[in-house]
Amino acid sequence: MEILILTVIFGLILIGVLSFPLFIRRILINTSQNSNPKLSINSEQKIEQKLDRIIELLEKSNSNS
Repeated sequence: MEILILTVIFGLILIGVLSFPLFIRRILINTSQNSNPKLSINSEQKIEQKLDRIIELLEKSNSNS
């Protein structure tokens, strides 16, 4: 009975030790993809276009009033 409990505990520790580096690796990969300059430039351009569109609509609304 003690051998079974020790085997289960050892197995859980082994799973924890093996999964932790994989978890850190996945976080690092996701972080590096989010900080990609090409993606941020593209998203900045989209935001600028949307803001320009909002400004145009506000100017039209103000000129019609």
